[in-house]
Amino acid sequence: MENIENVSGLVSEYRCVFDGIPFENDERLQRAITKNCDWTQEASTQLIELARNYGVFMLRNALAIAIVLNKEDGEYGF
Repeated sequence: MENIENVSGLVSEYRCVFDGIPFENDERLQRAITKNCDWTQEASTQLIELARNYGVFMLRNALAIAIVLNKEDGEYGF
C-alpha cells in the first residue's frame, strides 16, 4: 500500500477530471471517472454515491481505519 496515506495526489487528479463539470451532475461525474480513471461504470457510480452519502468526515475516518487494517482492496472487489 505504497503512499496510500497521502491522498493529496488523488484530490488533484479528480479536480482535473471534474474540471468544468457541474458538481450536481452525477451522471457526467461518473462518465468522467469511467473515461479518465479506468473505473468501471458500477465503481464510478459507487464512488459518487459514497462521496454524496457519507462526505469527507466519515470517509476520511474510514480511510484511516482501512489503512490500519491493511485493507487495500475491500470485499466488493473494486
